[in-house]
Amino acid sequence: MPHPTRALAAAIAALFLFSAVPSAEAAKKKASRPAAAQTRQAAKPKARPARATAPAPLGNAKLVKNAMAMFAAVQHLSLVETCSWLKKGGLTEETFRTILKNSQQDSVAIDRIMEIVVSRKYKPRKSWMPKDVGFGLDMAREMEVPMPFVALAYQMFSIAQAAGMDGYEATGIACNVYDLITGQKKGV
Repeated sequence: MPHPTRALAAAIAALFLFSAVPSAEAAKKKASRPAAAQTRQAAKPKARPARATAPAPLGNAKLVKNAMAMFAAVQHLSLVETCSWLKKGGLTEETFRTILKNSQQDSVAIDRIMEIVVSRKYKPRKSWMPKDVGFGLDMAREMEVPMPFVALAYQMFSIAQAAGMDGYEATGIACNVYDLITGQKKGV
């Protein structure tokens, strides 16, 4: 059985991404019907399909894609930052991973990030996260929504790029940046 939080998140995402957007023609048809017919139509309970088939406008999908990248960027960097701080205090990443697994913060995503942090095995590849985060910040500026944590995450990815440490997946980039700014040897 899926985790209740994941099931709820999937349901919300399905509603958001695949919600039907009425066309202009449908709106005109509805407006031309008598008010009594509209009331009867509204009173009928509408059954939702088990699986949505009509995607929403591309804008919603792009918005959610960038939101996920922005959230993940902050999450990767905050976990690595916390590990860096704990390491200075004498607690290993592996111990913190165990603590997280036995806490309310446990999740598949966090454990996957921590697995990479502990192993220090970063996949060499181009990360699209900085581009997606930058695009999301551009949209946020247009919407006049302040996003200081995401902006800081973007700056951290920019540091990695400037230092030539951006040839990895997001966790590898985060670890390398924190090694750089804390003066630790890369990968230690």
